[in-house]
Amino acid sequence: MKVLILRTFAHPRIWESDKDHCEYEQTQLNNMILNWEPDYADQDISQFSFALGIYSAKHFTYIKKFGKSPYQHTDEENNISLLNLSKYSNMPRFSQYKNAEQIMYVYYSFKSKLWPNRNRNLMIELDNKFVEAKKSDLLIKLGSVPVTPYIPLSFVLEENVVNSILKTKGISV
Repeated sequence: MKVLILRTFAHPRIWESDKDHCEYEQTQLNNMILNWEPDYADQDISQFSFALGIYSAKHFTYIKKFGKSPYQHTDEENNISLLNLSKYSNMPRFSQYKNAEQIMYVYYSFKSKLWPNRNRNLMIELDNKFVEAKKSDLLIKLGSVPVTPYIPLSFVLEENVVNSILKTKGISV
């Protein structure tokens, strides 16, 4: 089974709110996500155990237009979210690509947080470990890590890899 890693740097309460999806615009999708996951849009939801919603380190330093920071100092922004992937319509996939808008929508529902208290350092450390695990996987599969402007905001890892990383910190899903 697989785990979908979903990361953000500019959206507060994206995983915990009433929203049922996240959006990846063309630049993020074509220049980053699809470089690491060419079959991203075609993956079947039945191959995934769960998803993790992570506020990346950049979330806490990013400044939007007009000098506003997306970080709102909430407890939710300092902990990884456990998510269930949701089907798009009656399709077996968790994503929908709207070609006219050049946006990929990824559907999910919030389940819980991975630990009870805020711990931004732990979240960032785990995010970094997931990224490194993906890079190792790409080196094995492709012989190199595709060069992208930034680390993609979404990628796939094997469930045993994710559980092994979480276990090093005493966390189980």
